[in-house]
Amino acid sequence: MQTIHPVLGVRIAEEVDDDSYDRDDYDYPGSIEADIVNRQGGLYSPYSLNCFDSATETDIEHVVATAEAHASGMYARTEEDRSAYAKDLDNLTLAAPGVNRNQKSDKDPAEWMPENNRCWYVGKWVEIKKKYNLTMDQAEADSVAAVYQECDSFDMIVPVCAAGLAESDYYDFRWSRWGDSKEEVQTTELDTLTYSQADSTRETGAVTGLLQFSDEISDTVTVSYLFSDNALSSGSYAFASDVPSSRQDSIQSLLDERYGVREEADGYTYWRRNERTWVRLYAATQDDPMRIVYLERSTGSDSDYNDLPLRVVIPEE
Repeated sequence: MQTIHPVLGVRIAEEVDDDSYDRDDYDYPGSIEADIVNRQGGLYSPYSLNCFDSATETDIEHVVATAEAHASGMYARTEEDRSAYAKDLDNLTLAAPGVNRNQKSDKDPAEWMPENNRCWYVGKWVEIKKKYNLTMDQAEADSVAAVYQECDSFDMIVPVCAAGLAESDYYDFRWSRWGDSKEEVQTTELDTLTYSQADSTRETGAVTGLLQFSDEISDTVTVSYLFSDNALSSGSYAFASDVPSSRQDSIQSLLDERYGVREEADGYTYWRRNERTWVRLYAATQDDPMRIVYLERSTGSDSDYNDLPLRVVIPEE
């Protein structure tokens, strides 16, 4: 008999232990750690708020552990479903090996809670359980709900880490956490941005760099940012005029992989990264180069703009 938890909206049921769990069914590439770091915006653990000097000091950590997910419903899913779960960045973060292996392991919130970011943690726990239609046992749900109902926000508290973003083989539309101000963007770009005033309330900043998509594809772009009343509102890549128009097809494929199903509008193709941020691809015209634009769609003074996915490789002199 299963019931729906009145606060969390998840199904309540006992876990299933049928000895079918195989860790190899939930394998992921080691290179995914760079994606985790880039999405978080730094080399740190949300559980401890400790910054790390090197990825060798961290473990890749599933918020809802694979063994926990398996016993909560993934045991009945296909191998493809389990593989996709293992690589889902929504459920991945970093932890010190001692925390990951000795403290948290495959425990649920009734058995373990982090010292920091508890609201983010239970919010993420509910998100993943719902996303994959997984159950919670009663003790787990009670522990989650006790924290969940006290939370005003489920955003992650983020430490400032000198190590910054991880290196990966190719540019991969990396995620950054820059905060709201142009000063923070300037700091992230190592003082390479030059600013100009667009009007009384808007200021623009730009830097020239390279987008490296593969060993064969590396394009020169101008990265432009638009700030409205000191808040970052959009960012774009304008490709150099010598980039062939055929490049648009490969860029569309990369954006499909990153952001999902594309949609067509008058004059551009777009992807809904989330409810707040849309990604647009404009084809080259006689007057304008091909452009990728990240657009902040939310309005209001309480909008936190902290995850615009812009990052560029600045060529060494």
